[in-house]
Amino acid sequence: MGVCCRNFLTLNFKGNKLKIRAFLSSILIAFSLSGFAYSPLYHNACDFYFLNYQKSPDVLPTLNVDKTIKHIESFKTIYRNEMRVKIIGGAEGEPIYRIDLPSPNPEAPKILITGGVHGNEPFGVTTSLEVLERLVYNRELREQYNFVILPMLNPAGLKASSRRTLTGVDLNRSFLPGKEVQATKILMRELQGEAFVMGLDLHGARTKTGYFVIKANKNDGGLAQKALAKIPEDLLITSPTGEYPYGIPSTLNKGKIAYVLSSPGETVSNNVGTVKDFFFSKLKIPRAYTIEYPGQIEVYQRQEEFIKLVEGFLYPSHQ
Repeated sequence: MGVCCRNFLTLNFKGNKLKIRAFLSSILIAFSLSGFAYSPLYHNACDFYFLNYQKSPDVLPTLNVDKTIKHIESFKTIYRNEMRVKIIGGAEGEPIYRIDLPSPNPEAPKILITGGVHGNEPFGVTTSLEVLERLVYNRELREQYNFVILPMLNPAGLKASSRRTLTGVDLNRSFLPGKEVQATKILMRELQGEAFVMGLDLHGARTKTGYFVIKANKNDGGLAQKALAKIPEDLLITSPTGEYPYGIPSTLNKGKIAYVLSSPGETVSNNVGTVKDFFFSKLKIPRAYTIEYPGQIEVYQRQEEFIKLVEGFLYPSHQ
């Protein structure tokens, strides 16, 4: 269940928290099976995960990595019949986790979600974990897919609130021969030989005012547009003239174009060495995406809308 609901139970019913969680889980599952969509109380996610949570977009939240690790470890008890949680390796003194949410359908394909590649983009971690806990109660989707979540690929960078690793490497450019670092090797070794129908890598753009999605494959059957439709258009990166294609100016290289939008919030790129490129080129995932949240909107709204956007890729994917 979502972190807010669990915190309330643990705080007020400490002695019987496991029984209460089991009881509440049965109620939530009953609602799910009855056709009601389960909706965790997201409004405490920022308070729960961040060390310095403030609503101002001028303050970069820092993930409480130690607390997040304890939270992931708690899944082994809370969701012991639902999830498989394991450490697949360590990088710079911190563990890298893999969480499997298996389908009861032995023929169900897999969807892969990764977060925390850049340590100054913590909402990829929080969103992947919030979406994961919501999926526990979505029986329809779980009949359709197995879900594999790697929420923190750069835990030491997240602890330091640094885009790069502690040794100064950009993990999102390290999936190239001769460029690999420990975290890269761990991910490549772990996923080798597995087949996925979709891969979502969650990122953030601190200087941007709107969400956007970078596709590896131009022809994705309109899935990116369906997902982006979950977000109000005024919260997407758009063309100021309303005409497309539109080139998004680079904030790092003045006078250059960072991406070309084909429609509101939608662009195509396959930069080599990125996680998305690894998904598409090496793992042969046909639908591979980088999903970017904006750093220039209020923190609570940033979290809420990012969850909606990521879920937008999951819900229409089986239609």
